[in-house]
This record gives sequence, C-alpha cells and structure tokens, in this order.
Amino acid sequence: MILIFILLLAVEFFPGSVTAQKSRTPEEKKSTVQKPIRLILQIPRKSWRAGEPIEVMAYLENVSQDKFFKVGRKLDSFFVVNNYHDIQLSIKDSRNREVPMFRMGQSRSLPLDPIKQRLVDNYINLDPGNIYGLRESFELPPGRYRLTANYRELDASHWTEEERIALPIPVWTKPLVSNTITITVTR
Repeated sequence: MILIFILLLAVEFFPGSVTAQKSRTPEEKKSTVQKPIRLILQIPRKSWRAGEPIEVMAYLENVSQDKFFKVGRKLDSFFVVNNYHDIQLSIKDSRNREVPMFRMGQSRSLPLDPIKQRLVDNYINLDPGNIYGLRESFELPPGRYRLTANYRELDASHWTEEERIALPIPVWTKPLVSNTITITVTR
C-alpha cells in the first residue's frame, strides 16, 4: 500500500516539474532578444610583446535572416571621433582604469545635403550575413588590458522620424557594444 502511494506521488510530482521546466524555457528565450546587428571585436592572438603593434579588428555583422540596414561607411580609426558614426575602442588596464590614448576629433560640420545624398556618401548597405568594419594597429606598454568597442550613429539619429521612415533601407541608429577581449603585453 505504501509502495503504491509513493509510486502515485512520484508520477504526479515528476510530470508536473517537467511541465514547469518546459514552460519556463520559452520565457527565458523571450527575455534574450537578439539584435539583428552586432559588433564583434577580434584579435589574432592574446599575447603581445612591448613595442609590437597590436592588431585589432572590429566589424558590424548583420546576423538577421532577412533584414537589411545601412551602417556608417566612414569608419576611419578607433581613435577618431567622427560627426557621422564611429567605432571607438575602450582600453582598460588591470585596475579597470581607462588607458589614455590619443583621440582626434574631426571638426567638420554636418552637411546640409539632402538625406539621399548623405546616404550615398556616408552609408553602406549591410545585407544579411555581411560584415563591415575596420582594422587598426597600436602599441601598449607591458600589462594586462581589456578591449571593448562601441559603435555609435550620430548623423541619422538626428533625422526626423518621417525622414527615417521614408528610407527604403533603414539606417542602424542604436549604439552597439562589442565583446570584451583580454590581452597581455609582456616586456
């Protein structure tokens, strides 16, 4: 009698817990919405010697299956602040302090060209599965560093909602943060 009671209790308990686990799984998936564009930071290796140029590549990737976007064409340097759009590199040392790097600002004013002309001059189509970015080298003194890139769109984010809606292919205007890479520079 006790064995039957334990068996019935087990049958009731386990299917209920399986159902509860299955019902939580889709909720967890809903909470992690993937953006159709992501920013990836890559390096060929994680250890460098002092005085050796550290090669870093950052690129935007369209990971969607069917969404098309325009992204910034003029990605000059990690250390140039651009009036249109840019990818900036954040370098933090082992004490979580920002490493001072020479950053140059461009002092040109935004043109008054119609948006169609600005799209042609300053943007590139990023079709599904494609990437676009920049590669740059720089040196750091010995130490351990964390590198993270940030993409930001400045020009198109100031356009009116009507101007953005009228575009045949939307411009990606949301900021993006890349993965973080830890490197070591030895003597």
